[in-house]
Formats: sequence, structure tokens, C-alpha cells
Amino acid sequence: MALTEDEFIQILKLIKVMKNFRSVKAGVQGYIQVEHPVTKMINRFDLVKEHIRIAVKYPLSVGQSEVRLIGHAFESRIDAESPEARFQPCPGRTTRWVPPQGLEIRVDSNCYTGFFIPPYYDSLLAKVIVAATDRD
Repeated sequence: MALTEDEFIQILKLIKVMKNFRSVKAGVQGYIQVEHPVTKMINRFDLVKEHIRIAVKYPLSVGQSEVRLIGHAFESRIDAESPEARFQPCPGRTTRWVPPQGLEIRVDSNCYTGFFIPPYYDSLLAKVIVAATDRD
């Protein structure tokens, strides 16, 4: 996906704003929710894009009355954890990685076959977000 010139300029402005950003969570308003992909799946509203717009002093691209919920979505996390070891992180190398694919399936991951799962970080391998018109 290529950026338009306007989107590129917005990102450059955001970088400029972030260079002067010194706060750590405390006292900062407007966090992006970790589950923002679920929101995007059910209303097609890109919260990250809107946060960037706000950071560079642009108005929101839609009004509240234009936001519509479409169907249902949920997120599942795939972690490298061992159930035999009380779900402790399980570092090592993946021997096979086949992410789910299909309509209304989003996979956020950097995992691949042969990926080394380090012991020093979160054991999250992927977030899988699925959506449908109903829960059946």
C-alpha cells in the first residue's frame, strides 16, 4: 500500500510533533486501544489514522453520526507459551507457520517459519481478528 503525498506529509508532521514528546502514559489523553483492529473491522474507521490527523491538527475525517457498526468481530492472541509449564513463555524457533487467511480475517504478526522467539520479550506471536455479519 503506497502513501499519498498528503499522507506522507502528515506522517512527517507527526514525527516532528513526536520529537518533542516527553510524556510517559501518565497524564496523557487519547490512547489508542490495543484492540483497535476490532473497532476497525466493525465500523471501517481507522483509529490510528485519525490519531495521526489529530496530532498534526487536522480535523477528524468523519463525524460521530457517520460511524456505523457493521456486524461482529473478535480478537484472539496466539502466544508461544507452554501449557505444561503453567503457560510460561516458550522461546525457541518456529518449525511451521501458516497464518489463517480469508475474507474478514486480519493477522497482525511478524512471525514466519524459522522465526526465533526470544526469551526476553512478550511471547505474543500474532493477533488474529475476524469479523462477520453475525456471530454464527
